[in-house]
Amino acid sequence: MAKKKKYDDVLGTAMLDFAQGDQEANIRVLIDGEEDGWMKASRFFRTFDEMPVLEQIALQNCQGRILDVGAAAGCHSKWLTEKGFEVVSLDISEGACEVMKLQGIQNIVKESIFEFEDQNGFDTILMLMNGLGMSGKLSETHLLLNKLKTLLKPGGQIIGDSSDLIYLFEDEDGSYLIPSENYYGEVDFELEYKSLYSKFPWVYIDEDNLRNIAQECGLQAETLGEGDHYEFLIRFSQ
Repeated sequence: MAKKKKYDDVLGTAMLDFAQGDQEANIRVLIDGEEDGWMKASRFFRTFDEMPVLEQIALQNCQGRILDVGAAAGCHSKWLTEKGFEVVSLDISEGACEVMKLQGIQNIVKESIFEFEDQNGFDTILMLMNGLGMSGKLSETHLLLNKLKTLLKPGGQIIGDSSDLIYLFEDEDGSYLIPSENYYGEVDFELEYKSLYSKFPWVYIDEDNLRNIAQECGLQAETLGEGDHYEFLIRFSQ
């Protein structure tokens, strides 16, 4: 078996291969060292009709000048641009930015959200595909929300989705065996593609915790929708 090489842009590489014609580009996903399945690169190229309902609701609630954080292959940015919105597509992945160029997306910025600056501000900041978890830890979520606040125009909104992983700890009698050492939504991801792999922390934040952190950051929270499997869509406003 070929030795795996650590590489930070595994996801971007797979998306770029798919965009250039490799229809079988799939990424192996491991969570906390255990295989969780395979993720098709094609899912990042979905049309509006192929998106989950919560994503559709998020896009339909966008307004004004929009920042798409973690834009990936740009499926959300592309749809919003076609609807006439001014969109800035932000992603730290070089491969993702190359893919967005191939998609015809214009306003692409390769940068971390924590380093990104903008003088004009945004009416909507979009954080889809569990983008609210990119801080990696529950205790650092306030840093992300406070950063996003600095990029909002007066009256602006942050729209994102998350999932509550509480169901993973449900016992047969309906009680929950929740580990005490760390917040149960904190996970370590490993992505493998061909001979490459990357590791990074992520956090899936339950709605109560998100609301409490938002309040501490001076933001109001409103639930825009709920899915069938503990996922939800939330909007923050000042």
